[in-house]
Amino acid sequence: MDNKKEAIQKEIKSKLKKIEEILQDIENKNVKYFGNSPSRFIELKKEEKIKFPKGFIRTTKDFKKRYNFENLFTMNYLLQNNLSYALQCSDIFGYFITRFDIGLSAGKIFLKMGIINLFSIIEGILYGVTKTLHNYCKNCKSSKNCQYYIKSKIPQEEEFQ
Repeated sequence: MDNKKEAIQKEIKSKLKKIEEILQDIENKNVKYFGNSPSRFIELKKEEKIKFPKGFIRTTKDFKKRYNFENLFTMNYLLQNNLSYALQCSDIFGYFITRFDIGLSAGKIFLKMGIINLFSIIEGILYGVTKTLHNYCKNCKSSKNCQYYIKSKIPQEEEFQ
């Protein structure tokens, strides 16, 4: 790695350490003056809250193009959108997992929620591909003799809403 990248990595790590110290100071004051309950923390207006860094969460359009959802799941816009939203959520999980050491049982559960989100994405992709193949194959005259024909009935989208 060149010197410029090393210097930037060092700067990023230093700034993250400062953020950690500031957040800890906030929580220490919160506990001391308001108690250790999220419901007792000072109320923040939308403009007072910490904004999530722009540009880190990829757009639904990016996911649809990157993973070719429009061709994989023809005419199933609901599935395309839901998979894209779940992938955006995985960006958020990735952000926190790579930058925060959450600890305790809550940290393990947070990681578990991220894994569950990824499995739901895989399940959605498998469902969409299977349904697309089923719709394609059912019109084929040779489908009854084809070893690759997906013969099982695929549930309708309404059953998953």
